[in-house]
Amino acid sequence: MNPSDFYMRLLHVVDRKHPTEEEHDKIENLVSAYNSIELEDDFDASKLEPLANKHLVASTNFAEQFTLLFRRAWINARRDPLAGQLLFIEYIMVAVLVDLICNNLAKNYDSSRTRTQLLFLSMATVSFFSCQNAAMQFPSETPLFLKESKQRIYSTASYYLSKSIADLPMQFLPLLVYCLMVYWVIPFNDYDASKFFIFYFVLILLQISTIGIGYILGCMVKTETVALAIVPVFLQPMMLYSGLFPSVNHYPEGFSWIQYISVRFI
Repeated sequence: MNPSDFYMRLLHVVDRKHPTEEEHDKIENLVSAYNSIELEDDFDASKLEPLANKHLVASTNFAEQFTLLFRRAWINARRDPLAGQLLFIEYIMVAVLVDLICNNLAKNYDSSRTRTQLLFLSMATVSFFSCQNAAMQFPSETPLFLKESKQRIYSTASYYLSKSIADLPMQFLPLLVYCLMVYWVIPFNDYDASKFFIFYFVLILLQISTIGIGYILGCMVKTETVALAIVPVFLQPMMLYSGLFPSVNHYPEGFSWIQYISVRFI
């Protein structure tokens, strides 16, 4: 039993206004024991030098911090599988809808243009789901992270790296299911199976990028509701520089900087 739990159990009283005889005796003994302690009258706390945060240094190296944080993030993910299950459901629902609407669409119409539009749809789906899921995770962990970070228990880099890697399997598997359901039905390329892995790898890179953006947005807010609200606001301008719409040269020069932060810019 850790010290905090021990003292909570020791000092617990069911009804403070009407304590039992046993609880009353316990409190009296604790008060008497405290009053019997001799304290130094000449102790001056003002003479103590305040401990600056810069003097607090993590006692473990980066590898140990990463290992422990990765284990904690992995255990937490297994204890709460709902997020991963919802991500599976979201990808499957979108894939089924795309299959029903776009079945053999790339063969029946203008091939290159149709494939470009469907690639854009896949990019938009992956980026939105990944960013939204990542942005919702951090606000709930903010109090714990700030407390442990302030105490210099671990570095910020080890926390984010371990959390990102621990979440990757939960992100990659639903994406793989989506790609398997969509790629061959449209089809993007049914002559060379190796192109499927290129398609999947590119979406993985997009997914990793948008997960990072989601973590940034999650750090900026305090609640999951606000995180959900700002994700579309941040991602929508990036769609203008995805390559599907008019050339970036046609947009005002004052907004040209958006292309350099857009994960969809091609």
